[in-house]
Amino acid sequence: MDYQLIFRLSEPGVPVRGAVSSLVKGKDHKRRRDRINLRRFKITTIDQDGTIYKTDPLIVIATDLGRREEVDSFRKRWEERRISLATSLRGQFGIVEGMTAGKLERYMNKMRPVNGIKQFVRFLIDLGIWVVLLTDNPSCVANFALKLGFQDIICSRSELSRTGIIGRMHPLVNKATGLSDYCKQNGISLRECLHVGNGVNDIPVFRRVGASIAINPENRRVQRAADFSVDTDTILDLIRFFVY
Repeated sequence: MDYQLIFRLSEPGVPVRGAVSSLVKGKDHKRRRDRINLRRFKITTIDQDGTIYKTDPLIVIATDLGRREEVDSFRKRWEERRISLATSLRGQFGIVEGMTAGKLERYMNKMRPVNGIKQFVRFLIDLGIWVVLLTDNPSCVANFALKLGFQDIICSRSELSRTGIIGRMHPLVNKATGLSDYCKQNGISLRECLHVGNGVNDIPVFRRVGASIAINPENRRVQRAADFSVDTDTILDLIRFFVY
């Protein structure tokens, strides 16, 4: 397996109080079911770019380094099917290759998480649901989700030298495959997974899990693929879709 699965148990924390009453109502695009019964789920996976962060970390870094056009070019060529997704991801990840882990950490510490993400993660954990970051970002970027309370990470793998220099990248080209492997290793069915995301690369996951929510979907394809779809400025707004 060329990508990375990170298994790490979080310490129990203080239960969330008043999360439901503090919701900011979002605009529902559609519903395929009444509500999601969380008692049927063992895992919630959540996307990184545009879902737990308001902006894409790689875009922020590329813009600061004057390499935004380079990243956009790799993405556009993949969308036009001129290159493979693996090639596109390796090209995008190239902006952090050769960077020190310390410099990357300074960038990531400036990233703004979406409103309510720590409370949302804690809410799920307090219900006995395992919370996993599911992203095609490299592990050097994805690891920072642990600061937000995530318990595990499924992501692309980035090598790190003994001197702290970020090296070669090994892309996770299909998030659904990564989640499927994770579930097999843990004796869990994909139908016991709930996924939250916003991008086209979340669609294969939406199609295989037990329930799905598109939060601020980037286009109508993503919106239509999920069981629920909502525009909102706080991830806590998703709680109103749940029975627990």
